[in-house]
Amino acid sequence: MEKRPSAVSGFRWPLLVLLWIGGLMPFIAVAMPLTPGQEPGHRSSADRTAPAADQDGDGIDDSVDNCPTRKNAGQEDLDSDMVGDACDNCVLVPNTDQMDTDGEGIGDLCDNCNAVANEEQYDEDLDGAGDACDNCPGLQNIGQLNSDADQWGDACDNCPRNQNPDQLDVDVDGLGDACDVCPEVPDPDQADEDRDGAGDLCDNCILIENRTQINSDTDELGDDCDNCKTTDNPDQSDVDEDAAGDACDTCPEIANRTQEDSDDENADQTDSDGDGKGDACDVGSSCSGDLSGKYPGPVSRGALGIGMMVGVSSWLLRRQRRRSQG
Repeated sequence: MEKRPSAVSGFRWPLLVLLWIGGLMPFIAVAMPLTPGQEPGHRSSADRTAPAADQDGDGIDDSVDNCPTRKNAGQEDLDSDMVGDACDNCVLVPNTDQMDTDGEGIGDLCDNCNAVANEEQYDEDLDGAGDACDNCPGLQNIGQLNSDADQWGDACDNCPRNQNPDQLDVDVDGLGDACDVCPEVPDPDQADEDRDGAGDLCDNCILIENRTQINSDTDELGDDCDNCKTTDNPDQSDVDEDAAGDACDTCPEIANRTQEDSDDENADQTDSDGDGKGDACDVGSSCSGDLSGKYPGPVSRGALGIGMMVGVSSWLLRRQRRRSQG
């Protein structure tokens, strides 16, 4: 009986050929020349693709990632400044340079205190200036205007045009001592009739300019309007209206504005009749005689005018004192 070749024997020769070729492959690989830099058994750099750089591992190549060091697979960028929201220090304000002067993590363009670190960004008065740098923290002053540059904004400075960092206000009238015309007397109106820098409520010569406010006799009237500069006389009485107060007038009842004693009479202030008046001007004294030519006589209009001004000043001063005390 004739034998037929089996199905296995039909594939025997091709299988043997493949096994033979496979056995020679290692030798063929060893015999093939290597390209420069290639190690045996490794592919050349041309045969493989280098992996992409992705520091944050968000699947976005660093070269196109808008936040290379922080994961943001969605690449959100609300302000479209090419800096992703995940790493943008001003998410809603375009700031490509990401400038942050105070280094608290908030960009200058959206920081309410650029030069002062304030991560909380507190702004009590909602004026856009953070509490940490607001020159009027409890009072809204959007422009932060500060005319005298004394750290207090005009809106809350008790002397907006005079530097006074301490804001001292002795009389508690709302005006700092540095600009108050009456620092020790409450005077919100700041009236100053003679414009001498001393307010009417504390001016010792209300109608006469006297910036020095000198008062030699301390009787509340300054020397410039006191009819007895060195003698206390609060009432400013002047019977003969010669601008010399009775308290210091050498002849209280006879007008003698110059108060001169050219003839040297009564140099020792003799008072023969003991009535308090010197014999030289005492009509009833033993030396009264003829007084013509010895004394100026009736008061001149100029002397009368000055006397009236002094009297008015004295009256106004007393009235102002009563008002301030009441």
